[in-house]
Amino acid sequence: MTPDSKIKFFLNTSVLLLSLTSCEKKNDFIPDTNVSFTLNLNNSQFVALTRLVHLCQVFERSTEKL
Repeated sequence: MTPDSKIKFFLNTSVLLLSLTSCEKKNDFIPDTNVSFTLNLNNSQFVALTRLVHLCQVFERSTEKL
């Protein structure tokens, strides 16, 4: 087999296997689950996030004036 035919064979085989495995109908049931959580924005992990939110708000206010 030439290198070109090996590549074609590999690609054709890959496409065939992918199509065969993707056609299987799986009955995976994922239940709806309610989750309750809180975020403390004063936490040191979120300090950069709150600064970014504040900067976005300031930017939005400044563009509204234009």
